[in-house]
Amino acid sequence: MSRKKTKQHYCGIGGQAVLDGIMMRNGADYAIAVRKADGAIALEKKTGSKKKKSVLSQIPFVRGVVNFIDSLRVGFQSLNFSAETGMEDDEEPGGFELF
Repeated sequence: MSRKKTKQHYCGIGGQAVLDGIMMRNGADYAIAVRKADGAIALEKKTGSKKKKSVLSQIPFVRGVVNFIDSLRVGFQSLNFSAETGMEDDEEPGGFELF
């Protein structure tokens, strides 16, 4: 019995957890969903630009370093958005501020 082999495609979808939410990414596009204190969900979508493939993108180590730095950049932007969204509702001073 021969099995017909099908070509598998890489989907490129990934994500990470942020404060009270999640960030999902596919290529240069990503979306962040964060739950606010009142129960509503804040959503931010960003669309990246398609980059030209350069000669440097063909070198495996260089391509990995560039992708790693880009992932860090997007990750920090996502964490900042979730932290700012969560802090909007906290208008009450905490114990340290009252002291």
